[in-house]
Amino acid sequence: MVETLRSESGQLLLLESGGVFFPGDADFRLSAKYLVRGMDQMGYAAMNLGGSELHAGADFLMEITKDVRFPLLSSNLAFTDGRPPFWKQYLITDLGNLKVGIVGVMPADGLASIADPKYSENLKVLPLKETLDALIPTLKKEADVIILLSQCDLDETTALVDAVKGIDFAVCPGRRLAGCSDGPQQSETDLLHTARYGVGLGFLQFTVDRGGKTQPISQKMIPLNTPVPMERLMGEMFNEIRKLRTENGTRAKEAHARAMSTLELTPEEFIKQMQKERPGAVMVPK
Repeated sequence: MVETLRSESGQLLLLESGGVFFPGDADFRLSAKYLVRGMDQMGYAAMNLGGSELHAGADFLMEITKDVRFPLLSSNLAFTDGRPPFWKQYLITDLGNLKVGIVGVMPADGLASIADPKYSENLKVLPLKETLDALIPTLKKEADVIILLSQCDLDETTALVDAVKGIDFAVCPGRRLAGCSDGPQQSETDLLHTARYGVGLGFLQFTVDRGGKTQPISQKMIPLNTPVPMERLMGEMFNEIRKLRTENGTRAKEAHARAMSTLELTPEEFIKQMQKERPGAVMVPK
């Protein structure tokens, strides 16, 4: 699909606005690792960070993305202890003969979805408008087009781009709307709101006139639920998942068998077995 778009469009900039990890998945860490590897193979230019990407902590995210070629992006996320982040605050990249500046934000409560507080206690979300007010003028000096990747919903993103001038395009999750906006825009910034649920790729085609003003040509949602041939990377992931589940299942069965066998022991036999398995861990009264 991506290669087809590249061949048809000539220039293609693949961007992810964030929130792509699935914390409820039993194989969350494994699927996250293969997801970023797949995005790397597809040639993504940047991924904005949302709360789901930090569900297992910043260290885990850094580990699984250390070898990918595309940068992680967050303009308003920082460490509380002042250490430099391993993600970029903004990105300037080439798209044909254009310089494109990319910024990314998460909402004020973007870390609230992280279940374990130890994974969010060293992170803080900076104020949205103040952050972009400071960044956009700098980017306007270097870039022809400014794109905002937002984890805020449609209403908050609309209010944000109305308050912060200079953003040409904004990408945000749809929440109530499944698909891309194809009606008249109420803002000077063109909004691309992709589906929050379901699998699809938001596609925006634009041009820049002689005066430097961006003009959208078309917007659409491309469904990605059509079966495709198995990729080698997906095969590796499924094989690793099967292996882990088999190992976990075997360990669970062995633990269950040991637990059941202890029910048949006398107290003296149980203590002797525990001393044998874990020397020093069992206190035996004299």
